[in-house]
This record gives sequence, structure tokens and C-alpha cells, in this order.
Amino acid sequence: MTLADVQAMDLQSEPQNYRQAADPKIELARCGATPEEQAFLVGERRRNPSTDKWYWTGQRVELNAMTSDQVVAWIDRRLTDHGVAKVIPTAETLEKTYRLARRTKAINDELARIQGHMEEGPIEIPDDLLDHVKALLDEHPELSWDAVVWKIVQGYENVES
Repeated sequence: MTLADVQAMDLQSEPQNYRQAADPKIELARCGATPEEQAFLVGERRRNPSTDKWYWTGQRVELNAMTSDQVVAWIDRRLTDHGVAKVIPTAETLEKTYRLARRTKAINDELARIQGHMEEGPIEIPDDLLDHVKALLDEHPELSWDAVVWKIVQGYENVES
């Protein structure tokens, strides 16, 4: 995030100390920070009287200073600025994906057809369903209750996870 981004979004900064002997501006400059950004991030050098060690004052802005919408807009803007665009995969990947989508559509269409022919009558619920679920969860605590119900509907007596 640049200082211009911080200023444009009017983001709140917070104090930051650098516990190092060398001026942090040196590394910031090496990484491409402008003189204005360096001055924003690093202030003066001070000595801690209780430890007799030197440190640098400064400030920082954390990403959580932005709202979710600001984060998304900022990332999108930065990606666009750097020429990042949607990726279109190879022809082979597109063909595999197309085949999978056609098969999935055919399966979904067939399921809809079958469901249309099924009776809408009542489904009998076992009287001991709650006891059965509790017993299976005691034996298999790693499973969720709804996974156990699915196993019971499928006719499993010995549930495997």
C-alpha cells in the first residue's frame, strides 16, 4: 500500500517502533519507498532510558484500517494497474471442463426428470431415529449428525467415515 493510497482513503495510522540500529529508511528506499513514504513510516531515533538501547519511531497503517469494500476495490485497482487480467486456460483444459459441464447438466436433467415421476406421498420416519443417530454418533464422534442420517437412509448399520 502506498502513502497515496493511505491518504486517498483517509486511513488511520498508529504508532510503530523499529528496534534496530540501522535507519529503517535505508531498507525502505531499497524496496522502492518514496522519500515521502519513508518520512511517514520512520520518524526520529530515540534512546530508551530504561534499557539504554536506541530505536526509531514511526507510524504504520494496517490493512484492517480499510473496510471490506475498500480492500476489494484496492486489490482490484492494484491488479489492474499491474496488468493482471482474467486467465483463460489452455484449449485442453477448456475442453475437459466443457465435457464435465455437459455431463453434469445431463445428470441434473435426468435427476429432475426422475424427481418429476416420484410420488409426493409421505415418507415414513423410523420411530427410533433419534436413538439410532445417538448410538451411531457415540460410535463415530468424528461424523456430523446429518452425515449419520444420510448413512441411515442409505441403509448402513456399520457406519464408516
